[in-house]
Amino acid sequence: MFDTVGKSRKRPVGQELASWALSLSMWGGALGGMIVAGRQVAEQIIEEEPVEVVFFDGAPPPPPPPPPAGGGSKPKTEKPKDPDPEPQEPDPEPQPDPEPTPEPEPEEAAADAGQVGGVEGGVEGGVVGGVVGGEIGGVLGGQLGGTGTIAIHHSQVKVKRRVDPSYPEAARLLKLEKETCKAKLIIDEKGKPTEAEITGCSAVFHDGSRDAVLQWRFYPYIDNGRPVKATFTVALTYLP
Repeated sequence: MFDTVGKSRKRPVGQELASWALSLSMWGGALGGMIVAGRQVAEQIIEEEPVEVVFFDGAPPPPPPPPPAGGGSKPKTEKPKDPDPEPQEPDPEPQPDPEPTPEPEPEEAAADAGQVGGVEGGVEGGVVGGVVGGEIGGVLGGQLGGTGTIAIHHSQVKVKRRVDPSYPEAARLLKLEKETCKAKLIIDEKGKPTEAEITGCSAVFHDGSRDAVLQWRFYPYIDNGRPVKATFTVALTYLP
């Protein structure tokens, strides 16, 4: 084992050449084998049938539009046409102004305002100048009893005689209950009732109330030291 210790490791020239020749032959054989194998593979690939591939040419693009005349100006765009205007109806022909109505004469106007002898709401016997709802003997702006009649409260006169009305039989048949009538009286300078107007109760009580109050007697009403006509209202109560 230790025989070579201290001895020179230099090999003879012949031995070196033989070693090199052996290496080259080994490398050459390997390289040759690889070449042969590569050729066989190439031949096998060549022997396989080739695949046909067909290429179709696409349609050529359309040619560009020709340039507009007059240089490189932009093409003109057509403006949309305005819609046709709707037909309008012709204006109506002016009509002549109506002739003014002539004003009536004063006499005609008075005739149109009412009929001679009465007005709306008046009573038979009325005259021109009367008022709606007036009574026989009344005057424009006057009051019940005519001129010289003073309106007073019933407490300003004293009763001399009082006549109570009887309960009407017609009211009993109608089964009416308690009724209160208002009697507007006119008394003369002697205190005697001359007119009576009944309101505020059923019509069946009017005649009896009027007959009763016209029989009443009062002391005259004194104004400025002398008796005058006076008007006032009294109440009449009916009990069944």
